Amino acid sequence: IAISKPYGTPEITKDGYKVIKSIKPEEPLAQAIANIIAQSASQCNDKVGDGTTTCSILTAKVIEEVSKAKAAGADIISIKNGILKAKELVLESLLSMKRDVSSE
Repeated sequence: IAISKPYGTPEITKDGYKVIKSIKPEEPLAQAIANIIAQSASQCNDKVGDGTTTCSILTAKVIEEVSKAKAAGADIISIKNGILKAKELVLESLLSMKRDVSSE
């Protein structure tokens, strides 16, 4: 992605965090969503050092699905509890796939 700058040549990057930080929507709701996605990408970068694009895409999809569920009348607490349960199931599944690595 090429990110234009007020000076010099555009910056070419594939870093999801840099891309999302460069997006400045004027509409307040869109700006709030962009801020949530940027925060998610930042936390991913701080904890893992990579995967910010994946974190950004997953966060955007969660926001989209929560919005749909809320519009359909779902209770926000139930949505939150469902997300937390899904997180635990994903973590369990990932942990079951891990392999120990050694240099020997």
